[in-house]
Amino acid sequence: MARPVKQGLSYFPKDVDFYNDYKIMDLLEKYGPIGVTVYDVILTEIYRHGYYLEEPIDRVAANITRIIGSKWVQKRLVSQVILDCGDLGLFEKNLLSHGVMTSVGIQRRYSTVTSRSKASKEKYWLMDKDSQPLLSAPENPVSEPETGVFDAKTGVNDEEIPQKESKENKTKEKKKIGQEPQGGPAPVPVFRLLMLNGEWYPVYQEEINRYRDLYPAIDVEQEYRKMIGWIDSHPENRKTPNGIQKFINGWLNRAQDSARPKLENRKTANRFHNFEEREIDYDAMMVKEWGGS
Repeated sequence: MARPVKQGLSYFPKDVDFYNDYKIMDLLEKYGPIGVTVYDVILTEIYRHGYYLEEPIDRVAANITRIIGSKWVQKRLVSQVILDCGDLGLFEKNLLSHGVMTSVGIQRRYSTVTSRSKASKEKYWLMDKDSQPLLSAPENPVSEPETGVFDAKTGVNDEEIPQKESKENKTKEKKKIGQEPQGGPAPVPVFRLLMLNGEWYPVYQEEINRYRDLYPAIDVEQEYRKMIGWIDSHPENRKTPNGIQKFINGWLNRAQDSARPKLENRKTANRFHNFEEREIDYDAMMVKEWGGS
């Protein structure tokens, strides 16, 4: 009996210019080393199975949290990193929305390693016979009625969606992709805040710049990171879509009020320091403000 062809890899190559990739730079800018660690672990999981990983994002996030350790990272932060990897182009965004993690770069490396093997390269394959990215949808796109892939954004099995509606959505998506070069790509959120209804509130660079002008005494981007951590550890106090903006304004306003007096005092008391220190108990502050709302 012939030996079955192995789909997964025992190793995969990693470019020495990995950290000079603009996508990786953007990931580091948002999440620091933990973001790249999450992405790196996912790569090992993908190549262990082949050239794609077909799992709900929530399940992948739980597994990554177990591998890295809950002491260092939380499941919801991992989920957010995965979604942002799609926005940054590290994963193919359309497939990611159906719980399939892969990309042209991932498949190119896989193809290089398996060039002499007969491993199947059909399902979710994103390149043509010349190893060039397909200009349209993949030849083997996600088939909702046949695969019943779990949609990580809506939490609904695709089998529950009527076939006609599915085809209409695909047509709209193709039209949307075709229009992007003319109008430019949609802006990528810098941060996402999880709301009470399970949806994500996107924070764009324009909003961050506006708050920098309003609250000059604080590091606005760092405050957003603290919000993400606070929301993650206080799920019972997440905000509704109508209340999320009030929450952000309240947080930044109190951070500004707490930072300014200390900054002014240190200008005279610590003349030789070229940095500012902040000691703000955000948990106590926000639980007091929002815990009962």
